[in-house]
Amino acid sequence: VAFDILYVGDTSVIHQSLKERHELLRNVVKPIKGRLEILVPDGGLNANRPS
Repeated sequence: VAFDILYVGDTSVIHQSLKERHELLRNVVKPIKGRLEILVPDGGLNANRPS
């Protein structure tokens, strides 16, 4: 299960926000059913919590 990305090629992306890294992960890593899945939450723990 992949849930974060730290490098794209030889370039560190740790300075980018978690949201930006999740988008990179979705674009760079291709899931392989039963072998590699991407687990990225859509909003976080407080996404549906009223303000």
